[in-house]
Amino acid sequence: MAPSLTKWDRLIRYVSAKDGKVRYGEPIVGDSKHPDIDALALKGGLKVKVLEGPTPIQAAPTGEEDEVKELLGPLTPHDVPVIRCVGLNYKTHSKFNSLQFSPNGSILAKGANSFSSGNGLRPPQKPDPLLQNQPSSGGHAAPDPHPTPGATAV
Repeated sequence: MAPSLTKWDRLIRYVSAKDGKVRYGEPIVGDSKHPDIDALALKGGLKVKVLEGPTPIQAAPTGEEDEVKELLGPLTPHDVPVIRCVGLNYKTHSKFNSLQFSPNGSILAKGANSFSSGNGLRPPQKPDPLLQNQPSSGGHAAPDPHPTPGATAV
């Protein structure tokens, strides 16, 4: 078995119920192998082992425990400076824009401003039928309202 790159098994980024600071943590979920972290956070009282470090990958347990006030997306645009993708699902976009479709996909790169770490929990939204056949806007996201401490804008 290969050594782990991280000192945690499940990373979350959250707003602390104790002091309102944005932190990394590992949920304390008991014996459950696949707990619904979103549901636990919405219910309230989700406890975490506090993690600290210069990056999410390097975050390590501090020995402290905390309680989650608000669950955030685990990464910020600062953590993901370039997004690399293999596009295999753009057949309809190609057709809509009268472009040739490649069955092998294409390599796509997006900048950090295209990344959205989420703004906490939101229930899924029902798609608007009037927008179903519209081309994509590119998915540019607004800045994260809860940046991780020490993160700088890219």
